[in-house]
Amino acid sequence: MATVFLQGLNTTKYNYHAGVVIDDDGEQVAVRLHQLHKNSGDETGEEDQVDELLAIKVPRKNVVPLQFPRPKAGKFLLTMDAPGDTETISGWMLRWGLPKEVARLIVSYFHILPIDNASVKCVACSSSRGDFNLDVVLNDNDSQWWISDHNEFRRGQGREWLEFDVSEKNSGAPTRVSLLGVKIPVLPYGPLSVRRFHIQYSNDREVSTSSEPRVASLEERMIALSRNWISVPTHEMCTLDRPEIQMFAMQPPIEATRVRIVCTLSAIGEARNRWADPHGRGGGMGNCVGLFQVIFW
Repeated sequence: MATVFLQGLNTTKYNYHAGVVIDDDGEQVAVRLHQLHKNSGDETGEEDQVDELLAIKVPRKNVVPLQFPRPKAGKFLLTMDAPGDTETISGWMLRWGLPKEVARLIVSYFHILPIDNASVKCVACSSSRGDFNLDVVLNDNDSQWWISDHNEFRRGQGREWLEFDVSEKNSGAPTRVSLLGVKIPVLPYGPLSVRRFHIQYSNDREVSTSSEPRVASLEERMIALSRNWISVPTHEMCTLDRPEIQMFAMQPPIEATRVRIVCTLSAIGEARNRWADPHGRGGGMGNCVGLFQVIFW
């Protein structure tokens, strides 16, 4: 079963969702969403839960193989901008007359590791209602969550974000991120669940100095709007009303030290229903957004 993601579908809510191919008749491909191939070494869920995952059929042209290389223990990947493989780059350096030690050092600048989810830290957010500490979004306990404060969302729409340190062992060295997983409470229990979001990332070699996640001040939120955050060049991603960890492809993969999940629409905003505060003054259920869990591969 090949690991793939979907793109270019008219039903846009399925775009960028990842999964495995379970049938291919040459024209239509059946994809079981939110599952990884066993050979990737990073499966989600238990085997007895596979049948509960959503399988859909889509045109073959909308199914794209997922770039998801995993190096052997002690080995590195090459960065996306590497001008060649290790031997090629080293050969150029030696032909230019550089000592072997210098050539090895230059080659090492093109080495990168895939993200290690165990070392990811949630370091900041735009706002928080304060139900739990921010780091609960990295565990799988569905009795804990992040919900924003009544700041930027009105009637289910706005801009609230979570920021993660994804650097190598929080050292400030970039890692490669190929997939993002998001888990939400389903309706009718999750009217505040994030429905649409996009990804921003930074390559700044900033080392996390605080062990406690923080809520950004108003000044920091304004500065963040003009900071050098890079947006992943895709349309907004959309969660489905599903209980499993939903997997989204970032293709090509990003190489980053910080990643932000920027929430722009909640389930209430999508439904435009009566739960939203019609006056948009704060305090209404539509003036927050949230999620259970975030995971990276």
